[in-house]
Amino acid sequence: MTPEVYRYRTRSKRRSRLNIARVKPVRAGEEEFTNFVNGQKASDIEERMARALRTIGREFSFQIEVPITGKFHAKLVDYLAFSGGLIYPIEVYGEIGHATSAQKAADNDREAELNQTFRRNGWQPLQVAWWWELNTQEAATRKAQRMFI
Repeated sequence: MTPEVYRYRTRSKRRSRLNIARVKPVRAGEEEFTNFVNGQKASDIEERMARALRTIGREFSFQIEVPITGKFHAKLVDYLAFSGGLIYPIEVYGEIGHATSAQKAADNDREAELNQTFRRNGWQPLQVAWWWELNTQEAATRKAQRMFI
């Protein structure tokens, strides 16, 4: 009896349909996206919000880990924007991951936990920008302006 020859799996030569980790600019209508904000990977709506914050003259940090008061872990917040000596935490919610009732309940729990920490640190409450509020750069800029009124 001769042993059967083992055949290693080879990588498919087909091009991937999902090009998620893109480095070159992506066109969406007339806008070009680099998919980076402050040197970190970002979605198109996160990049649009960053442009809006820059347009209205707000300094910000992107993808910041915030230690949760009384816990041994931290949660990632999309933006910490700075205005008038105050810190404004901002989350950008995309179409995927925030739609079902279970996801909304998890978002509410997360927001409550974060807001408790923000209150103790003297920060403003978490503000959320939904994907439909950021469908154009002009809309994103209007949303950013309303956050600081």
